[in-house]
Amino acid sequence: YMDQAEKSYQEIIYKWPSSQEALFKIGTIYHKHKDYGDARKAYSKVIEVDETTELARKAMINLAIVSSGERNDDESLNNSIKIIQKALIMKPDDSDALLALGIIYARKEMHQKAIDAFYQSIKSSRDNKMTAESYNNMGKSYYQMKEYKKAVQAFTRGIEEDPSNEEIRINRKTAVQAYENELE
Repeated sequence: YMDQAEKSYQEIIYKWPSSQEALFKIGTIYHKHKDYGDARKAYSKVIEVDETTELARKAMINLAIVSSGERNDDESLNNSIKIIQKALIMKPDDSDALLALGIIYARKEMHQKAIDAFYQSIKSSRDNKMTAESYNNMGKSYYQMKEYKKAVQAFTRGIEEDPSNEEIRINRKTAVQAYENELE
């Protein structure tokens, strides 16, 4: 289905090169295919067409995530943070943008700032899976800071929000073992 969808969106973009929706959707397809270069280009074009729209704001978030994951150097990560901050100016309590900001801070090993962003994401989220993902990432940051008790607490809250999320369960188990080793 993805190849058909990709082909359809390419045809739409060929006919209407400034169709933000088609550009955003093809960017998402490239992103899912791990074709980060083309995803970055598509998301950038969405923003170029009109940076004041909701789709442009979402493209900013995705662009920041793709860019920060593709190249993990300081310049790339700092640029990703600026892009997310621009999206947050448009919608300050956006849980997606706050989660993305936290992930980028974590990639920069700025774990306290990451935890603050994850906490803000949790406060503004109405979605259990999003909240669970924020708790999971918060737990990972606490774990990296060797604050195992807080990591266990964050992972536990994540499981409460999304009991079917296996990754959080595995992370919690690892954190519990680290916490128990610390107590010995």
